[in-house]
Amino acid sequence: MRYDIGIVGTGPAGISAAITAKIRNKNIILFGNKDLSEKMVKAHSIKNYTGLPNVTGNELANDMKKHLESLDIEITDKKVNAVYSMGKYFALQVGKEMIECSSLILATGVIQSKTLKNEDEFVGKGVSYCATCDAHFCKGKDVG
Repeated sequence: MRYDIGIVGTGPAGISAAITAKIRNKNIILFGNKDLSEKMVKAHSIKNYTGLPNVTGNELANDMKKHLESLDIEITDKKVNAVYSMGKYFALQVGKEMIECSSLILATGVIQSKTLKNEDEFVGKGVSYCATCDAHFCKGKDVG
């Protein structure tokens, strides 16, 4: 079976793409973490998500999960190891399996490398990776 659209990533971009495609009656497959974006879930406050001026990352993730469930969109938590352009379609290597899709959306985001001692403990509690999301928390403060 060939999917109309393959989507890799379960952050806000991947979830939005999956919902939009499903509403337009596309046959989709969504790859990513069933818990959604770890960075989003850990955010203690998100102030720049359209329509939700002050929401926690956990609240936003739960609402996104409910939206996916309401449209019967499942998350395939298998890792995509390679992508091959086959001309008129894409072949995704998922373990030993090859999955075909006519179009492909890569919404993988960026995983930050942890380089500081105890960095994981303080993500969302002073350590941040998103200037546009978190800069307002640091107004008037020295940051590095």
